[in-house]
Amino acid sequence: MNAETILNAAISVLKQKGRHLGDYECDGKVCVLGAMGVAAGLTPDYWSEVEDADLDDLEPVDDVLLDAGRLLVHVIAPHRADYDHLHPAAVIDLVGRWHDGPTERAADQVRFLDPPSDTAVFEALAEAVRLAEQAGASA
Repeated sequence: MNAETILNAAISVLKQKGRHLGDYECDGKVCVLGAMGVAAGLTPDYWSEVEDADLDDLEPVDDVLLDAGRLLVHVIAPHRADYDHLHPAAVIDLVGRWHDGPTERAADQVRFLDPPSDTAVFEALAEAVRLAEQAGASA
């Protein structure tokens, strides 16, 4: 399993289960982070288990899930030069705010005022897959 696999599978999970805003899962529907958790063979709310983890203590599946999340951050917040070093809590925060909207935070200049459409979510995941493919080809 790698980030590309998780991101690709997350698209299918969202299409199958439906999209939910606000929590990892509700009534069988999932948010984008929840879909990524399911795609990794974990629970939709697995992110909450790694949110405060020390990066040195992550399991291999956690590292791969986090890599997938970081690639999605690279797509949705391309101005962040540090996306490949983000802690799980920062990935959860950025992806969650983008996915769920509305929020405005002047400190880091990230402004997601409306939740993206389903199409925009699928396009962002597909772009993250493309980045994962490129990273794999250059590794």
